[in-house]
Amino acid sequence: MDKTIVFEIWAPFACFRRGYTTTSIVTYPFPPRTTLIGIIAAILGYKRDSYYELLDTKNCRIALSMLNPLKKIKITKNLIDTKQGFIPSKILKAGKPLRTQIPMQLIKDPHYRIYFQHNNPEVYESLKNMLIHHKTVYTLSLGTSEMLANFKYIGEFDVREEKVKDRPVEIHSVIPMREEIDIFIENLRYGFVRLPNRMNEKRVILEFMDFVYELEARPIKIRKGVYWEVKELNQNIIFY
Repeated sequence: MDKTIVFEIWAPFACFRRGYTTTSIVTYPFPPRTTLIGIIAAILGYKRDSYYELLDTKNCRIALSMLNPLKKIKITKNLIDTKQGFIPSKILKAGKPLRTQIPMQLIKDPHYRIYFQHNNPEVYESLKNMLIHHKTVYTLSLGTSEMLANFKYIGEFDVREEKVKDRPVEIHSVIPMREEIDIFIENLRYGFVRLPNRMNEKRVILEFMDFVYELEARPIKIRKGVYWEVKELNQNIIFY
């Protein structure tokens, strides 16, 4: 069995911008792994772009559960051209429009449960201690800096690696689409998305990963593959 830290994070709104969107901001349905390790780095106080190797897939494993159904809304965001200055009268004198409005997609009432393992005991214990005392070094947000987030330590649990045998097994986390995993299709609202999974210190994406999730935050059954059982929470998850 492996020890796993479990905590939850939520906010009124979230926006995990898809990097290829420009004039309109469109969000991913849940935070990519690159965002999740950024949240963990913010809790621990790691400097920007300094933690990608430490929190890479070879050193730590993460799983994510959606606790609320996926709800998206669209707002209009006002941007100001600060190249002309920060005072509205100066911008207008330069003959520029005062504001530029762009559509922005948000997730409403996002709430996630994060499962975390690390092969470095010092990193693991530091995160556990910060979560227990509800402390962070940097302020947490879900996506952009305006989406301030709260969090709660759930506990430390033993997880056991299992393999699907005779009957389909319910998975309570988002599911990475690996070759060895076979989804048991039911009458659910499935979603499929490709997310950035790994990034280097130059902020270049090294790996993308495909995921399947359920829009109403219900568990998805698999009939083949490896999963991890969190017996005390009565949940099954898949790390990535």
